[in-house]
Amino acid sequence: MTELTSVTADQLKGVDIYDQTDAKIAEIADLVIGSDDKVTGIVTDVGGFLGMGEHRISLGPDQVAIYKNADNDIRAYVSMTKDELKALPKYEAPNQ
Repeated sequence: MTELTSVTADQLKGVDIYDQTDAKIAEIADLVIGSDDKVTGIVTDVGGFLGMGEHRISLGPDQVAIYKNADNDIRAYVSMTKDELKALPKYEAPNQ
């Protein structure tokens, strides 16, 4: 597993998120950075098709395992199913 500090925010945006069966279930849309410059949330798009009907949620950094292989390909994994992610409350950005 790769520490979040060894990848940049730009590298994480757009990374696919997989469940325990290796099925793609979501995508990293953005990161929430705290006042101490640490990641406090991983904003994720779940469901939808071609950007329509997506459900945006925020996961804690402890809920997402980030892996980077020797070719620098990055993948993210969660222990939840797509339905469990879709059942989480919708993420609202603080300035909205």
